[in-house]
Amino acid sequence: MKKKLRLGRLLFLAIVLLVVVYSCNNMYQDISDNESVQEDYVIAVVEGETIMNSDVEMLIASIPTELDEVVNKKLFLNQTIFNTLLDKEIINENITVNDETYQKYLQEYLNFLSINQSEFEEAFDNNNTVEDFKDLFLVQIKRDIFLRENVISNISVSEEEITMFYDENIELFQGYNLSSIKHLIESEIFGMKQRDIINNYFEELIQLANFEIYLFEDACSNQRTIYYYENSTDVDNDDVLLVRKTDYDLVSFCHGDVPTNSIVKKGIYEEIGDIENIDEVIEKYK
Repeated sequence: MKKKLRLGRLLFLAIVLLVVVYSCNNMYQDISDNESVQEDYVIAVVEGETIMNSDVEMLIASIPTELDEVVNKKLFLNQTIFNTLLDKEIINENITVNDETYQKYLQEYLNFLSINQSEFEEAFDNNNTVEDFKDLFLVQIKRDIFLRENVISNISVSEEEITMFYDENIELFQGYNLSSIKHLIESEIFGMKQRDIINNYFEELIQLANFEIYLFEDACSNQRTIYYYENSTDVDNDDVLLVRKTDYDLVSFCHGDVPTNSIVKKGIYEEIGDIENIDEVIEKYK
């Protein structure tokens, strides 16, 4: 039986195959997945680039239904922010993709899906064309090339690391000697190092970036929330204030007409705790 794949599944797998999804659970507070606001709205502004709610929702809609329970909007917003910052770096590097490189990536992708060219093309129709896929896939290829050349180019796994991993997880490998699973352990260690390096790189981009995140949260009666980062200044907001704490752990205050400049100052990392009276915060940081 021929396999019929949705375009969304193809695009999702393209993203997963090429880019490690960054997940920083404490970067900002939980986002409600059941937002009452239906119209599109700005969810973030990253280095002057606007990210709409529909941008994140489109990415979420592309996931296979079997993965619905293991992904959330927070993860995809992280990924969208990372991609936005990464794309700016790619422009600076002037990375291009010729047809030979595209075909190489596409063939690797089809092999990953265990389908041939004909089965691949059957996933498309008049509304979702192969050209649509190619445009998005080329973006992912550029990101992959940039990461491989500039971020994860010098990863290596030593014999000592492989042996140590085997010894520390010996209960998982009962019945298998080291030589028989050495390549699997090496691949696992390589993957862990790659994820750590990319996560650290994302944190570096975050530290240098100028951006705000706007969300709708039940905790604030669906009012607009602004997440202030270290160099976000002069943001017009009279609904919600959020003060940055250590390691991206943040506390928000829902309050109208707050003089934000007197509260949020560049470089504040102190944990302010659960302060119910917003005037206490204003007094502390004015």
